[in-house]
Amino acid sequence: MFKIKRAQDVQDVQAGLPASFRKSILAVMLLVAALFVFAGCGAPGATQAKPTPTLTAQQILTKAQGAHLTDETFTMTMQGTASGTSLDVTGNGKGTENPARMSMTLSMVVSGTTLTMDMVVDLATNTTYTRITAPDVLASDKWTKATDTSTTIPTSDLQLSAQYSKLTNAKLVGSEQVNGKNTYHIQGGAPSTTGTVDLYIGQSDYLPVKMVVNSTGDSAIQMTIIYTAVNTGITIDLPAA
Repeated sequence: MFKIKRAQDVQDVQAGLPASFRKSILAVMLLVAALFVFAGCGAPGATQAKPTPTLTAQQILTKAQGAHLTDETFTMTMQGTASGTSLDVTGNGKGTENPARMSMTLSMVVSGTTLTMDMVVDLATNTTYTRITAPDVLASDKWTKATDTSTTIPTSDLQLSAQYSKLTNAKLVGSEQVNGKNTYHIQGGAPSTTGTVDLYIGQSDYLPVKMVVNSTGDSAIQMTIIYTAVNTGITIDLPAA
C-alpha cells in the first residue's frame, strides 16, 4: 500500500494531488491534452485495403477540419516513460467541441502503485478539475479545481476539429480498413511533442477513426486513442469544487 511519508504529502492529498505522484499525473495530463487533438477511433491491427487514395494528405486534413464534429467518446492506452518515470495508463473519456471540454477517467500504475483519477478540463477558462478515486488512502469525493496556467492546457490545444492543420510534414501512407471501416492513413508530426502521429480518418465522413502516437525525448510514450462514438449529443458538466 502507498504510504504518506511527509506533511507536504498530506497537504497535497487534501488538495487532490499527492506530491509523490504529481510529476507522473501532470505528465499524463499534459500528454493526453497535447495528443488528444489528433485522436481517432478503431483498433490496432489495421489491414491494407485495395483502393488507391487519390487525395493528398493536406486535402484530406482540410476536409477533416471541415467535417461536422460536435462530440466524441473514446478509450485510450498509454505506455512508456515520462521524465524517467515508467507509466502504464488506461482510460476512457469524452469531449465536446462547443463548449470545449474534456472529461476522462484514468487508471495508471506509477512506481508499483495503481492510481485512479477523474479529470475534467474546461478549455474556455483553462481550468482543470481532478478527483482521486483510488487507492483508498488518497481517495476523495471532493474535486480539486486548478487554474494555474503553468499546469493547465492552452485553450486551443484540445479542440480536435481545429488542429488538423497543425500536423507537420503530413504524408498519406495509404488507404486502410480499420474495424470494417475504410480510412485514410496519414502520418506526420505533432506540434506539442516529438515523434510520429498516425491518423486514421474515415473516407466517407472525414471524421477521426483512430490515432497512434509514438513520442520521443523526455517522454517516450506510445499512445493509442480509439473513438467509440462521435456526434451523439453528449454534454459535459463542470464539477462543484
